Amino acid sequence: MVFVGVAQPAAADTQSKQWYLSAMQAEDMWKVTTGEGIKVAVVDTGVNSSTPSLQGQILKGVDVTGAPGDETDDYHGHGTTMAELIAGTGKGGGLKGLAPGAKIIPVRMSDVD
Repeated sequence: MVFVGVAQPAAADTQSKQWYLSAMQAEDMWKVTTGEGIKVAVVDTGVNSSTPSLQGQILKGVDVTGAPGDETDDYHGHGTTMAELIAGTGKGGGLKGLAPGAKIIPVRMSDVD
């Protein structure tokens, strides 16, 4: 027996797993503000600016590691995920953050565990 179904879009699947958006009443919060005009420094492993849900959200930052690359090279993904949780737009199947109108200033502090 073969079951055939229609695949759900990746964005809908990803965002349906973001239980904290409803727990934090994000839909109600976004009616008041989306964080537009706010800049948030993410001090972490860097922020990958080519992540679809962060397109247009990343400002010039700083890399203080001395490692190859710059603040937009996130070799571990942690800083990028934190940036998405803050300011992700949900585009391209990515995470939608609590402040999708905010901008991120990446500060890469470490490229090791």
